[in-house]
Amino acid sequence: MNTNGWKRLARDWAFVLTVMVAFYALASWLQNPSLPDIAPNFELTAVDGGKVSLSSLRGQTVVLNFWATWCGPCRTEIPELNAFKSDHPHVELLGIAINSGGANKLNPWLKRNEIRYTVLVGTDQVQSEYDVSTLPTTVIIDEDGRVRDVFVGAITESTLTNAVNSVRDS
Repeated sequence: MNTNGWKRLARDWAFVLTVMVAFYALASWLQNPSLPDIAPNFELTAVDGGKVSLSSLRGQTVVLNFWATWCGPCRTEIPELNAFKSDHPHVELLGIAINSGGANKLNPWLKRNEIRYTVLVGTDQVQSEYDVSTLPTTVIIDEDGRVRDVFVGAITESTLTNAVNSVRDS
């Protein structure tokens, strides 16, 4: 290969590496919510019509799972979340439905998909306060209301169990 060929190859690889670094930086920025130490309070409507406020759950470990009916990875984690809730009834697991319609639209969907934990109708404000840009996102909050862990992407029962146990052990 002549000198011009090597220069072109080096320039092409430099371009590819630059694009990869930019993509990685963007993905990291999208995937790492920036949350305060204390979880922002909210009051949302459950699909059964009741109201749930985060402050009323102080003293309990709380798991918030931000999801949507149209999100494939969100649907794949439903059995994992159901199993976790079944094995950990003392932990408050709240599914916060984002851009999925109101209770009238959600109720039939929840029954078809056999969700066995509390589902709340999310708002743009709560999504913004929790800096959720990627679904699903799961936030673990300790008994004192502190954000202890955040997981972006589908979560497994074992990962969630380990994270909650870690919160309880510290």
